[in-house]
Amino acid sequence: MRSALTVAGGVLGLLLGPWLAATTVRLARRDDTARPSRRRVAVTAVVAAAAVGAAPALTGDRPAAVALAWFGLAAVVLAGV
Repeated sequence: MRSALTVAGGVLGLLLGPWLAATTVRLARRDDTARPSRRRVAVTAVVAAAAVGAAPALTGDRPAAVALAWFGLAAVVLAGV
């Protein structure tokens, strides 16, 4: 079960990556129309997938995985700003 959650977390991180990249660029530039570069989107998606995928791998099938994934995504946004 742990590997299925890790894969699901990785896919979720890849899906959230473009949105997180846009959020970081908009926060950093203080401009609602700012767009991230393709490179930034790719890097953010991979880092988000690693952060969310690592949560169930570290904690197992427990509610702590959600908290750790949330913390990882917040770290991705703060590092991008």
